[in-house]
Amino acid sequence: MASPGARPPGKARRNAAAAALPPLTEVEVAAVRAAYDELIRPQVHDRW
Repeated sequence: MASPGARPPGKARRNAAAAALPPLTEVEVAAVRAAYDELIRPQVHDRW
């Protein structure tokens, strides 16, 4: 599968290797959601 914006071959390989990582834990997902809700959502949510 192509990775948009992955021009250098090394970047494409690193992106593909990420598929082998274990899934995030529930705690990690909650932390990502909290960070998004606090820091990113206010800047972008109304643009969807």
